[in-house]
Amino acid sequence: MTVQRGVLDAPQKHILIMTFDLADSAAAQAKLDQLWADVSERLHDWYGGVSLTVTIGFGAPLFDKIGKTSTMPPGLRLMPGWEGDKFQPTEAQADVIIQVGTDDRGVLNTVERDIRRHLAGAFSVRDYEVGFGVPGSRGLLGFVDGTGNPHGDAKNPVALIGAEDATRQDGSFMVFRKIVEDLDGWERQSVDGQEAAIGRQHHDRERDCLCHSA
Repeated sequence: MTVQRGVLDAPQKHILIMTFDLADSAAAQAKLDQLWADVSERLHDWYGGVSLTVTIGFGAPLFDKIGKTSTMPPGLRLMPGWEGDKFQPTEAQADVIIQVGTDDRGVLNTVERDIRRHLAGAFSVRDYEVGFGVPGSRGLLGFVDGTGNPHGDAKNPVALIGAEDATRQDGSFMVFRKIVEDLDGWERQSVDGQEAAIGRQHHDRERDCLCHSA
């Protein structure tokens, strides 16, 4: 099984999400190859001691822009919107997304600069978010995080493409959504109001995990 780093790895203390739009299709392949070689041959070796992972994903529009629509995974599509969302899926969709995770904040900065340097000219930065790990399972709202993820080998069939698509087996799909948390407004709410909104109580037991916030 060959899986990109950062898909099944344990969450690190610091995370960076960068999205890019294609600027020069003629230079795109060479730039991406250069970045991939540097990540796989140098960066992961240099910074393996601080749990560095760099994960690269491609958005649906990119396949059309570079003339490779026939190679696009059949499960890759634009994320739908929901009632109340402020984002428009077609406007929010980037061509390339890169996730960097590490336990060292300085390494995060170094790798970010390397990525920008490798992709300069062929891709332009669309968005940039830095997040941090919160020890335990309580998020910034003060409640135990309500998401549940499988552990150990149980992660594989959930996170990875299976034998139904043999060409892309062990690949994965990534969804990145930004959620705005109005902490000042939240803290003005009563405890009863907060608990009703979250659906749990303040004193619910924490789990052993690491939650990320931007």
